[in-house]
Amino acid sequence: MKKSVSAKLPGKIVLTSSRANNFGEIDFDNLNLEKGVYLRDMQNTKLMNILICKELGYMLQNDPHLNTGFSISTLIINTLSRLNGITAEQGVTNVLVYPAFSLETGKYYDEGIEQEPNKIANNQEIAKKL
Repeated sequence: MKKSVSAKLPGKIVLTSSRANNFGEIDFDNLNLEKGVYLRDMQNTKLMNILICKELGYMLQNDPHLNTGFSISTLIINTLSRLNGITAEQGVTNVLVYPAFSLETGKYYDEGIEQEPNKIANNQEIAKKL
């Protein structure tokens, strides 16, 4: 990755997550999420996204991560989405605007505001092992 970016052609890695990371856990015996329930697997995956992004941030620098928001889409149950979701346009704004102008790395943003993710996301040993 480092070889493909330069001062003339800068690049960023942006991974997305959601507030579901706050309920996630890391089970090293079930990293492929083969034994679980969809909601728990989704929560764990969102936490893993933050851990991987933080580790990439340590390795590559200047690559923040953020929450795109719980977007209303056909992939989500419509009723639940309408109660808790944001529009797809609002979600994409988080992806396009905040990381594009930030020089910081290893940060988690939710609706453009830096937030603290699940405390597990700050465990560098788990991130390295993952």
